[in-house]
Amino acid sequence: MNQHRHRTDTESLVAYRALLLITAVSILATSCGSNLSDSDDASRSWQGTTIREGPTLTVRTTGGSLWGGSGRLVEETAIGTETRGEYDLLGQVVGMEATADRVYVLDRLAAAIRVYDTAGNHVLSIGRPGQGPGELQAPTALGIDPSRGHLVVRESVAGKLHRFKLSGEYLWSTRPSLQGGIFGAGKLLRVTSDGVTIVPNFAYRRAPDTELGYVSTTILYTLDSTGARVDSLPLPEYEHEQFVLTAMAGRESYRPEPVPFGPQEVWAMGWDGSLVTGYSADYRFEIRYPDGRVTVIERETDPVEVLPGEKTWATDRAYGILRSIDPAWRWNGPGIPATKPWYDDIIPDRSGRLWVLREGEGRKVEGWTEPDGWREWERNPGWVPDRWFEVFEEATGRYLGRVNAPEGFVAAPEPVIEGDRFVCLTEDAIGRPIVRRYRLVLPA
Repeated sequence: MNQHRHRTDTESLVAYRALLLITAVSILATSCGSNLSDSDDASRSWQGTTIREGPTLTVRTTGGSLWGGSGRLVEETAIGTETRGEYDLLGQVVGMEATADRVYVLDRLAAAIRVYDTAGNHVLSIGRPGQGPGELQAPTALGIDPSRGHLVVRESVAGKLHRFKLSGEYLWSTRPSLQGGIFGAGKLLRVTSDGVTIVPNFAYRRAPDTELGYVSTTILYTLDSTGARVDSLPLPEYEHEQFVLTAMAGRESYRPEPVPFGPQEVWAMGWDGSLVTGYSADYRFEIRYPDGRVTVIERETDPVEVLPGEKTWATDRAYGILRSIDPAWRWNGPGIPATKPWYDDIIPDRSGRLWVLREGEGRKVEGWTEPDGWREWERNPGWVPDRWFEVFEEATGRYLGRVNAPEGFVAAPEPVIEGDRFVCLTEDAIGRPIVRRYRLVLPA
């Protein structure tokens, strides 16, 4: 479950609001509704409405899909299964990239980028452990600059950016001037189609007006091709109840834990510099473009129920984790909802689509026994759900169709999706990381 808290950066917020105002004034404010399924021959299997109000386009899917059915992922390559040699074993995968003939895997434990061909054979390694030129220290994210054909590596602790050629040649390193610290893993890097690098900066600040010692903040920074900071953009704020549990470990530190199946703020960075944001209490999210345009995407469909046994297990899990921090801990947040959030993640791909990750009803794991210790509670679920993607066309906001998520799919690091190529991290039954390359097959 994703949990993101944030505060605004005053200077960047003023500039961003000014940009929105200028754009809005320059666009003739109109409001119209239409049913595209009645007027567009290419959309007859899709039903929905569109409303445009100034720079905002709202698209709501009420039924059907443009694909007219579900897509499926056909596995082509698996990396990490001990079938080819020493370089096939993966440690901690924190970043992935892919081209037509290569898969690039950033392994934090190896402090290197492992490069494989389409058959999964190891081709070369880029970088090595250390703090010198071309060396990596605790890397956390990987990206490709398509405008220059460079690999971009981020280190969170040292705050460095490194650049390599796709052939492996080291180019340069820099340490951008960012406020606060950088923590965590996941959505840590985006290089847009025109070569602009976007890095989220996760930091902690004191919160004297709350019972918590610190709260996390997130600001997106844009960097030019030299790694110099150009601008900053805060994530939007939502007015809602915080579905978070906390256990205090001393007076100024705490362990947050999301309320099981509670709605959360979700965000993603588009490949064109846009920002995708939503709050998963509703099936609704927004695409905010740099020029001030906004596309709102909504969908009507059935919610997913939290089953009684699944709720009991999730409650026990929360107690098992947080009582390891505070043995006297008691439930101190909202209750577990009756239905699951409408989505867990949103992934923009490089072909103008948005992949919305959803979770179905859970099923009990046969032979499961209660874990001993909080780490095992995190790693050893007693209930597991089916998961799938609901895919939307970004340009029109219309629903394309469903694609089942691979078995053992891991959402972080973000998968690489372009055309019919789908590369992602999975875990097998014993938690071993395996990078898999799939081919997306659409319905006839």
